[in-house]
Amino acid sequence: MPVTKTTGQKTARDSLLGRKVSLPVADLANKGDEFRKFTLKVDDVQGIQCLTSFAGMHLTTDKVRSLIRKRQSMVEVAHDVKTTDGYVLRVFVVGFTKRQRFQKKATTYAQRGHVEKLRRRTVQIIQKEVSSSDVTKLVTKLANEVIGRQVEQISQSIYPLQNVLTYKVKVIRAPKSDMGRLINLHGGSDAILAFQREFEAAAALQGSAPAERQEEAAVEEITA
Repeated sequence: MPVTKTTGQKTARDSLLGRKVSLPVADLANKGDEFRKFTLKVDDVQGIQCLTSFAGMHLTTDKVRSLIRKRQSMVEVAHDVKTTDGYVLRVFVVGFTKRQRFQKKATTYAQRGHVEKLRRRTVQIIQKEVSSSDVTKLVTKLANEVIGRQVEQISQSIYPLQNVLTYKVKVIRAPKSDMGRLINLHGGSDAILAFQREFEAAAALQGSAPAERQEEAAVEEITA
């Protein structure tokens, strides 16, 4: 049974609340990576609109697997950090050692000391970028891979890394649901109402288009 229909005492709104949906950045912003997906949770339903909040981020499995190669070291970091608006997130970052120019060795394995130093610097960058942002700013940083680019830059003086990506963000604890904050997150009540009016106008045009085509076909049939 579609969740958009009311059945018995269970309304369509009750069926939608709490649901999670994963969408790639390219669908959310009409640009960006197809392999990076954000998970959104439905916190409220107003008219035809589902008001959602951040519920995590991950890369597609095929993207992660495509980065793994032989004869290189993988540096992986997981760190828990709190945003300015109360989200406790576990951020996962991964990077791979890079073959040097003019290198003759077939392998690019990093020593243990290099790996530990890279992990410490990565934790510092995660702490700085996430703890200074609310979840809205953090989503922008994740979509633009700000953390990965910074880690790749600082690694050049330790052991150069490549393909550094924030491959997963898990919500450990979310703040209590606040309707005012949720509405502001979606641009305010005026933006929500404006979208509702635009949708209704577009639906009305789509509904009238088939009728107009039928009238034109009838006129052509009479004149033929």
